[in-house]
Amino acid sequence: MLQNLKPIKRKLKPIKRTYKRIVYSITKSNMRKRLKNTDFSIISDNCWGGRVYEELG
Repeated sequence: MLQNLKPIKRKLKPIKRTYKRIVYSITKSNMRKRLKNTDFSIISDNCWGGRVYEELG
């Protein structure tokens, strides 16, 4: 049964990737529009802070 799903999953993977990119770009755009204070600092000890700063800054 699972062997039958592998070709289907393989074909759906690029569609899923494209869908995620589109949704992510729309979400990112909306977050930037909603941001009121554009002069901010993020204090973080891991990559999470850098990622947020990159998306909002």
